[in-house]
Amino acid sequence: MFAFAVWDKKRARLFLARDPVGIKPLYWTEVSERLLFGSEIKALLQDETVPRRVNPEGLHHYLTYLYAPAPQTMFDGIRQLPPGHFLTWEQG
Repeated sequence: MFAFAVWDKKRARLFLARDPVGIKPLYWTEVSERLLFGSEIKALLQDETVPRRVNPEGLHHYLTYLYAPAPQTMFDGIRQLPPGHFLTWEQG
């Protein structure tokens, strides 16, 4: 069970990864040319610049199946990294 971030200072590159089974969630969003990430959506919502709009498709999945499959979430613009995937962020 893991989700982690590695910052490569020399290349100014961020590497995010999530375990292959998907036990540990990893949410991310892009706001004002910044990447915000956390293991819970409420961590992202601590930043006042993150929009708080409902994602109709994510809400539909949640109400139908009691979860929103990755990369969907119930918030527009906030995504979930799928299990076993990684994300690289470099110079915006």
